[in-house]
Amino acid sequence: MRQRSKVLRANAGVGCLLLVMTLCGCVENLAEAPSKDAASAVAPAATHGFLGLTFQSIEESPLTITGTVPASGAEEAGIAADDQLTEVAGIPNPNIQQIYEVIVQTTPGDVLQIGILRGEVELTLPVRLISQEDVQNAMIATQSEK
Repeated sequence: MRQRSKVLRANAGVGCLLLVMTLCGCVENLAEAPSKDAASAVAPAATHGFLGLTFQSIEESPLTITGTVPASGAEEAGIAADDQLTEVAGIPNPNIQQIYEVIVQTTPGDVLQIGILRGEVELTLPVRLISQEDVQNAMIATQSEK
């Protein structure tokens, strides 16, 4: 875990991309991910689900959500920028490693209970996980719209 955290910090320029790639299963071994060429860290298609959250910093607790991936279960559940992630599948205030460990045990279509703090309101939302192919299609569609 410590080595993975160092790799993410060292890759500040591509850190968000690596985080998204990791949570969707695109990075096979984060410790081997290069510092400047995230594309070479891409693995064959992942078989686990994808949550679809992006974070401001992976160092804070609770994690602050900066957005959701288009067409992801997180977006469909109504999770929004500035929400704070307070729970994932029963794990309170999870760090990135804990989220990853939950995600790799899932399959597309699984539903995880996600706890967030929005202002002073605590919510628990069911989030349906999507496939890596769905993520890629959504990102391609988003780029095509620009």
